[in-house]
Amino acid sequence: MIRAVRWACALACLLTLPAVAQNYSFRAYAQAEGLQGLSVSTLYEDRQGVLWAGTELGLHRYERERFHLVSDEAGISSLYVRAITEDSAGRLWVGTSNGLYVRRATRFESVQWQGRPLQLDNGNTLVAQEDGVVVVSHHQLLRITPGEGGWQVRPIPLRWEGHALPPVGEALMAEGELLWVACGTQLCRVDINGRITPFGAAQGLPAERLQAILRARDGTLWVRGGDHVLSLPPGRNRFIDHPAPSGGSFTMLSGATNLAMDPRGRVVTRANGGLVRWEGDHWRLFSRSQGVDITPLVGPILVQRDGRFWIGTRGLGVQRWLAYDRIEHWDENQGLAAAPTWSILRSPQGELLVGGDAGSNVLDAPSRRMRPWNLADGRPLQQTISMANAADGAVWLGRSSGAIARRDPLDGSTRDIAEVPAGVRVVLFDGEGVLWIVTGRGVYSLAPGSTHPVRERELPVSSFDDAHLDDAGRLWMVSSAGLYRRVDGHWRRVEVTGALPSQDFSRMSIAPDGGIWLSLNDAGLWHGRMDEARNRLTVERVDDPLVSRIMPFILRHDSRGWLWLGSSQGLDLLRDGHWIRVTQAEGLLWDDTSANAFFEDRDGAVWIGSSRGLSRIFDPAALFAPRPLKLELSRIRRGEQPVLPGASLLWSEQPLDIDLSTPGAAGGSDRIVFRYRINDPTGPWITTVQDHLVYPILAPGHYELEVQAEDLRQRQLSNPVRMAFEVLPPWWRSPLAILFYVLLAFAAVLGLLRWRVSRLLARERELERLVDERTQELQREKQELETARASLAIKATHDELTGLLNRAGILEAMAVCVAQARRDGEALAVVLIDLDYFKQINDVYGHLAGDAVLARVGRRLDACLRGSDQVGRYGGEELLAVMPGLSPHAHGRLRTLHDAICGTPYAVEDAVLEVTCSIGVAWYREGETVGQLLARADAALYRAKHGGRNRIEIDEPLPGGSETGLADWTSATTP
Repeated sequence: MIRAVRWACALACLLTLPAVAQNYSFRAYAQAEGLQGLSVSTLYEDRQGVLWAGTELGLHRYERERFHLVSDEAGISSLYVRAITEDSAGRLWVGTSNGLYVRRATRFESVQWQGRPLQLDNGNTLVAQEDGVVVVSHHQLLRITPGEGGWQVRPIPLRWEGHALPPVGEALMAEGELLWVACGTQLCRVDINGRITPFGAAQGLPAERLQAILRARDGTLWVRGGDHVLSLPPGRNRFIDHPAPSGGSFTMLSGATNLAMDPRGRVVTRANGGLVRWEGDHWRLFSRSQGVDITPLVGPILVQRDGRFWIGTRGLGVQRWLAYDRIEHWDENQGLAAAPTWSILRSPQGELLVGGDAGSNVLDAPSRRMRPWNLADGRPLQQTISMANAADGAVWLGRSSGAIARRDPLDGSTRDIAEVPAGVRVVLFDGEGVLWIVTGRGVYSLAPGSTHPVRERELPVSSFDDAHLDDAGRLWMVSSAGLYRRVDGHWRRVEVTGALPSQDFSRMSIAPDGGIWLSLNDAGLWHGRMDEARNRLTVERVDDPLVSRIMPFILRHDSRGWLWLGSSQGLDLLRDGHWIRVTQAEGLLWDDTSANAFFEDRDGAVWIGSSRGLSRIFDPAALFAPRPLKLELSRIRRGEQPVLPGASLLWSEQPLDIDLSTPGAAGGSDRIVFRYRINDPTGPWITTVQDHLVYPILAPGHYELEVQAEDLRQRQLSNPVRMAFEVLPPWWRSPLAILFYVLLAFAAVLGLLRWRVSRLLARERELERLVDERTQELQREKQELETARASLAIKATHDELTGLLNRAGILEAMAVCVAQARRDGEALAVVLIDLDYFKQINDVYGHLAGDAVLARVGRRLDACLRGSDQVGRYGGEELLAVMPGLSPHAHGRLRTLHDAICGTPYAVEDAVLEVTCSIGVAWYREGETVGQLLARADAALYRAKHGGRNRIEIDEPLPGGSETGLADWTSATTP
């Protein structure tokens, strides 16, 4: 009973309101957007997708959100444009008040008939057929085709057996070889021979003047008259009348009235006060009386191939229906509570619920209006931030006040059930039916059947903004204190690593492939994958020029796996790895989206809440479909001279003017920009929003200009356009001028030469004297240079401190000795010497004392070496001796070397230092390299140092010896 009363009250409220359903977005184009006339007579889309508009003041070309008047320079001088079409060869035909024009290349030319310009009748009187066009001129059908040196104009001979020929009217349509034409108050079909088949009262057509004819995609023939719109389906022999809907009529006509078809094959046409669309069994009226902000002065209608919907008006310019058939809106005019709109949900009973700041609403399906949704006590249900469906069919709501409400599934009544001490951000149910309440001061849980929320003690009392339930049923919580997830009944903080400015997280979403997307309370977006074993999420910043500059309010994946990103700049969608942005300019109600105000409906439509109301995107794939971007160099000139690719231009002070064009592209200078560079295919680009480039004076040379258009919102680049040209040098830099300069210079040189000869002879004697003096000086300098060179050679191979060979010198000497030993087969010993505890000398007595010890060790070694022996400083306190011919049994020679270093203390300043050394010895083996020999000596030195130091170790036992003999050998050097 209560439910029935509520429905009755709601119905009564709706009956007292105007029948205003959902709204749509429109954009108007007038003088500020380039239109020179505001009464639009015709609209046309050419094969490149370019929109053309004819007004009472000329022909206009639409590009980058502006209409550009085609000037007299293009060859068309008429003001009033009546009709536009394009033939099979891509030539554009324009019918005007003073003649018919056709465009060839970039210029229009007038079509003459009988020595005069050919004039068109008013209405839809120009169509393309075969390789030319057919027009209605003075109520006569004319066919125009290419002829020798011009155009051939021929009247079409009409034959109607037994009847007088009626006057040709204002409606014309070509269909293959057939023509459909209004004739008097009937419709006539004209075959290739001019034979007429009439359609009139016998076929259900009223006796009225026809204005438009259209063949629909399903084969139905549609006609529009003064009071009626009728159709003839395939296989039928009588037309069906489709009366105007309630609130509209077809009585008002103009020469611009037409029939058009939208991408879904539905017919649209003008009605009094707006337009109508055929829905298969009825007309749907779009007018201001329906709450649609559409012009009441509808003229020609054009639906482009990509779905863009254009309306020409009488006196108001051009209107574009943004995102036609892809998006619709609700605001206060449709009963929606005052925005912002915070939450959207489809209840288990199928009702669409909307939570807003000033109140909440339920969408009434029959009227498509929003009706109020209040609490059971009649109070407005305000600030509904989040909603969730329960398993029992109830809907739970979280509000900014902290109240938790429940909508009963039986009677639809809504009551506050519980309360938390902070504003609610998100509510959601887990798999066990527990309601999780995310607030600005922590997270609460409400068990099934309970009315007392319990705070989660394992989570901090911080600001939580978002929550997510993954495919495994685990809860994730996003907060200013970090990222948390619930595992085995406990909350664990996820370690998030990467180039993050903070851990102040705001939104999250998990993709179907397991990728995790995060945003902060800051600009930017991050993406990464979870390392389950380490409970670690490694993220990296999303590298996108637009996403990196926004702070996400909405971050959600839909069932298709597309990522939706809402911000104050509109909606960004990541689809198949490609970002696309849609804004108010593309049809959104408002760019500023509300936090988490995202809902994907059962039919795949997406609902978005914003600061202005609610939007339903019922065709996301079409709305976010990438559009092709094409670039053309529409005109290049210098002064009045056109510049063609590969041209050779005389040098001039006039700049080079380049006009750029993006045929069929949507978006203005805030969306479509250009980048260019010249003579540098790998260099940086110069970016501009202007479609007119001016290059100042260019120096002589060869140039290649490269230009690209860029759609910032689609993140898309056009095809690169390149053009090469040459600037010739000016006359004073021409080859003849240069030859003249050379001859003039040659004459001057001859004159100077004679004068110089006399001066040179006078100087010759002086120079001879100076040369003698300088020769002597050079000889002295040569001797000094040779002395210095010898000194440098010594420094290059000798250690300055010890006077011994340096590392490079001793290694070079060793390489020579190894080569000689390999060649001659004689013995070769390599001795590595390391001063024991040398660092202590540096640490205790200083580096000067250490240097003094090293210098004296060098002198002692140098004094005790044989003539063929060589020693050098190998590095630091290490010395390397190369001893050719030293027998492996020459123990005494090695002891002498050891005693030369260690036998006598070193007096340094006021101290007497006992210095010992460790020695490693290795003899050359057949086929061994320098590196291998050094490695064995180094290994022996290592054993000497670790065997007690102050000893000699050889690489291996002496030939024929024993291990005991080796021990005796090494111990003999130990003090």
